[in-house]
Amino acid sequence: MPFCNGIDYLDYESIKFGNIASLDIEVADREGWYTNLFELSLTNTGGIEPKYKKEFQAKVIASFKDNFICEFSAEIRISGDKKDHINSDLMASLDVKLLSGNIFGITKFKLFLPGTRNYDNEIVVTTLLEESGFLSPRSFYVNVGMLNWSNQFSVNSFIFQEKQSKEMIEYNYFREGPLIETNESFYWKFMGVESKNPNKTNPLFISRVVNKYWSKKNINSSKITVEALEKYNQAIFNSYHPSRQINYSYLGKDQNLFYKFDAANFALLNDHGITTHQRKFFFDKINNQFHPIYYDGNSNFLELGHIRWRQDYLEYQKLYEAAELLLRELNIDNESFNEKLNNRGIKITKEESTKVIAKYINNLTYIAGLSSNVLPTYLDFNSNNASIYYPEDFNYLFYNFENNNFELCDPKLIDCFISENSIDVEEVFSKKVEVEGVKAFLLGESREVFLESQSKKENKLEIEQDLYLRLYGEPVIQIDNEAKEIIAKLISKKDRVIIEGTAKFKDWKIILKTNVTLENSGLTYDENLLTGCLTINNLQIEDIVLEANNMFCEDSINILKSQGTIKNINIKNSAFDGLDLDYSEIQIGNLIITNANNDCLDVSSGSYIFETLDLALCQDKGLSVGEKSTVAIETISIINTKIGIAVKDSSKVNINSFISEKTQFCLQQYRKKQEYGPTFTKILDYRCDSQTLVQDGSIFQND
Repeated sequence: MPFCNGIDYLDYESIKFGNIASLDIEVADREGWYTNLFELSLTNTGGIEPKYKKEFQAKVIASFKDNFICEFSAEIRISGDKKDHINSDLMASLDVKLLSGNIFGITKFKLFLPGTRNYDNEIVVTTLLEESGFLSPRSFYVNVGMLNWSNQFSVNSFIFQEKQSKEMIEYNYFREGPLIETNESFYWKFMGVESKNPNKTNPLFISRVVNKYWSKKNINSSKITVEALEKYNQAIFNSYHPSRQINYSYLGKDQNLFYKFDAANFALLNDHGITTHQRKFFFDKINNQFHPIYYDGNSNFLELGHIRWRQDYLEYQKLYEAAELLLRELNIDNESFNEKLNNRGIKITKEESTKVIAKYINNLTYIAGLSSNVLPTYLDFNSNNASIYYPEDFNYLFYNFENNNFELCDPKLIDCFISENSIDVEEVFSKKVEVEGVKAFLLGESREVFLESQSKKENKLEIEQDLYLRLYGEPVIQIDNEAKEIIAKLISKKDRVIIEGTAKFKDWKIILKTNVTLENSGLTYDENLLTGCLTINNLQIEDIVLEANNMFCEDSINILKSQGTIKNINIKNSAFDGLDLDYSEIQIGNLIITNANNDCLDVSSGSYIFETLDLALCQDKGLSVGEKSTVAIETISIINTKIGIAVKDSSKVNINSFISEKTQFCLQQYRKKQEYGPTFTKILDYRCDSQTLVQDGSIFQND
């Protein structure tokens, strides 16, 4: 549907953080909502039990300062672990899921009573972490109006904060994948309860999945999810003090990323946010790297001047070194930072924001100047010294995808057996299940792999210094360094090639060949989250040439998170898409794609310039532009194709010359995904032989 009753592209793009005036929430069952809140307020416990977090249907009415009013259907519930999330007026922190529309591209968010997040501190530290290059939820103040229990319209200030979600990950230029957090149920149930935990041991921690919908998507999603759970559980169980710091060596090669994140959080007095029960991560399968996500740091950064140290943090020396690395990388522009804070509801002068940045940098400098000779000692999982309290009789569960069976093990992973029972692995991603009459938690795919300390070796070939091919399967590779030519022959359906590195990839030619016939699995990505037979991953490129013929993958070629120029691309006979460009800034001279069983060219979430585009025999779209992309084209020719150009989801396209022949639609403009809005297209020389479809709110200019 059109966004907000057809609000046009220019108006949609003008809506920024600083332009929201208020959110009004109308609960369908208002009596039920306040009865639930009243009953919660009467409970004797300090916590909020799950039974009070039931969902209610509602309308969310967003009023923007430029007189735009948008109404969205939604589900809301009470949010928070403790009763400080409900005040004496029966206003509560909320968990909101929009069922239609979005607010700044966000569909799932929290509305916190400001006191639960220490007021301005939450917005300042999330913004500083964002400026430091970490995954941090967009957060700002907003006035929220509701009819209260006494039928009076009440307006209160809340902190709006996006949830850990698909939209958050894609906003930060990552392909969607597992979102992993610590299951803290045992922490809240047993910590500090002497009768249940007489020896003051560590509570049991285990991983769980946040985005179950993605994990259930297909077999490859499930495989990647189980791998992420396994790695995170290894990080917990192979720690000297699992309740406070996990073992980062299991979470990816770039361990400095985690220590820089910790250093930033110590400097911002967010030490609460890096305890194990609060940890949240995104698993980037393409690079086999976890990324920490900030959540609930409980900071008093603006008020306190001293860093809150923890006696049980393990790796202080690495922390100090990482602080120094982070200081070298930081480049926070005060003017931009000041503008962001003001747009997010904190009225602060440039002089005051300068002091905030200086305090952050001074704290990091202090941390970087410290030294320690204390080296941690990690314990083996089976060590008798591991102080883990197991509160109830349960088993651990491993799921083997190759054999399609489940292995059940006791809490020490000593007594194990293969279960013949049928278990839906999707149901154990985020909760326990009962197997053989005993509760069981999913620990990973393999007991043997779980107990190993070594990660899998990667198959790599060096092209030149700091540039290499990462290979999956057994592709045949020929590298001619003198001619700067790579020929890759894919001999099985599992063969994939990735080009990556830190040096510039310049003046090379890549030729892809295969004799593999397609067996359509219906899956858009493989078990490594790769869509392309060839993936150019996070590279600086210059004047390269690409050729591909008869490729069987979802994308013959996928260019991901890369920048630079390409001379020529020629792709023929693609089983699905010809070329896919994601999260990149690419300029291409001549591009020819012929005979693709889906889209010839698909671009998303980036900025792209094309001189000449020749697209023919595309079974779906010649050019698909989506997910807030900007595209400039000098000349494009599309022949014998179902849809010439589709411009979707907040994207903008400018074309000098467009020619179509034998198409059903020359141009379509519409909104496909909830988190985006209308589109803009301008074509100077528009030679169309069929129809043009433009959804309400999208703009088509033909001058």
